[in-house]
Amino acid sequence: MSSRRTSSHPAAEAIIDELARCGVREMVLSPGSRSAPLVIAAHHHPAIRLVVALDERAAAHIALGMTLRHRRPVGVLSTSGTAAVNHGPGLAEAHYAGHPLISITADRGQLARQRGHGQTVRQPGLFNPHVSASLDLDESTMTPDEMRALVRDHVRLANGLGHEPLHINVPLDEPLYETVEVDSSSGTLAEPRFREGAELPEGWLDVLGCHAPRVLWLAGQESESWGAEDRLLLSEAMSERVGVLADRLSGWAREGFDDAWIAEGWPGDLAPNIVITTGTPPMSKRLRNAIGDLAPLHLHIGPRPWDIWGRGVSSWPISVVDGLRDLVEAMPEGNAFAQNWQVQMDRWAAARPRTSGWSDRQVFAILAEMLRQVQEAPAAIHFANSTSARLMQLEDWPEGSRLHANRGVAGIDGCTSTAVGDALQHPERQVVLVTGDTAWLYDLNALHVSPMPKNLRVVVIDNAGGQIFRWLPGPAAVDLTEAYFAAPPRADLEASVAMHGLAYVGRTSSGDDFATGLLRWWAAAGSAVIVADVRGRAL
Repeated sequence: MSSRRTSSHPAAEAIIDELARCGVREMVLSPGSRSAPLVIAAHHHPAIRLVVALDERAAAHIALGMTLRHRRPVGVLSTSGTAAVNHGPGLAEAHYAGHPLISITADRGQLARQRGHGQTVRQPGLFNPHVSASLDLDESTMTPDEMRALVRDHVRLANGLGHEPLHINVPLDEPLYETVEVDSSSGTLAEPRFREGAELPEGWLDVLGCHAPRVLWLAGQESESWGAEDRLLLSEAMSERVGVLADRLSGWAREGFDDAWIAEGWPGDLAPNIVITTGTPPMSKRLRNAIGDLAPLHLHIGPRPWDIWGRGVSSWPISVVDGLRDLVEAMPEGNAFAQNWQVQMDRWAAARPRTSGWSDRQVFAILAEMLRQVQEAPAAIHFANSTSARLMQLEDWPEGSRLHANRGVAGIDGCTSTAVGDALQHPERQVVLVTGDTAWLYDLNALHVSPMPKNLRVVVIDNAGGQIFRWLPGPAAVDLTEAYFAAPPRADLEASVAMHGLAYVGRTSSGDDFATGLLRWWAAAGSAVIVADVRGRAL
């Protein structure tokens, strides 16, 4: 039997090896001393690949980005103190969006926690509201087998339907750097399946099968992953039975969506009396309010049944794909409401205004057209939040590309980091990030990572700060937009690119320049950045 080196701390070896047995293949770590036993155990484990990220907040989102492709749990490892606290934003996003992120935080031993030693905060239960469980695995009171059993059981639970993040806190006393030889072992747990036992809720068929039901399926962004063929067939089958309104980030939409028609009032003959939701709540506040005014019956397929309209929601905890397949079998096709809805959707799509003139909107239109024409579509296209996540809804993106934005919490935390993690996990194809100047500068620590991906393509839209605040009526009403809300950044975008060694294609200030620059951007060797200067331009 072969052997390998590992940490002399039984907790470090037991936890890292059990995570590997549970399918963890990647861990993102940030440098620190208290975490040394965990780092040593992970470094010497043959099944674990390590990525080093300087900033813990960025590290958690990089790990989150690495979960997107295969839905397998990824670990993020920190030292003690406020370093551990910085995993919080990534865990919050993972909780609300459904990503199997595992935070492993090193801690000082039990006796040192109450003595005011440096890098000490109250870490047990630190992330309780946003994790499926918070384990405090102390080798001074637990055996390795006990720790393994807890890790195994909770990773299985966290990697269940909908996925949940998990926090593992590990108190470690000195010495921290000693190693020992252990027998090598291998083997992983089979990935769980979650089809069994989730039957169609009692009463759903009664309301869905009533005479001429007016059912609208509102598809939000999901954490599930499945093939494009499944989506196409299910989407077509559902459109014969219900009205379909899909967020571009959901994976179900075929073309861009503009909610401008809602401003004219919901068409009376297209008012649904039942709304089925999947994924996260709709991004459009105008759409949410318009549906809420109709007071429909609300049914939800999948985990996290948000009561979006405050009138109650009936939930069906099953994977979205399995649930939709069951509905297709249970509901008759040829519904009149569904047919009328599709006709109207085609009219709205045809009447959708196209962009003219250099602006934020034209950046998206030119980019989408260019990406549709390249021989191989990007593996994924990421969008920062605020303006970017809204304007992307209007365009038709290339088939075969995953569209993603961190919509669980919908802040600009970790937008670049998530794309970096996705690119590290998908090195054979390009990953695109569309971001604004503020979001780019806010998350620059994403680029203090080793290895740095060579397949990341970034478009930075320089619109002189938070453009969303120029869009919203509130900041302008108090005449404080530029001072406190848009807050144009003072940092130099070009310098930020050069500092991190990315290829800089240049600053473009017209549609023609941007279109030409995109060709060089796409052909660049290694990760590259292009800036679209739309300062002073209308959206």
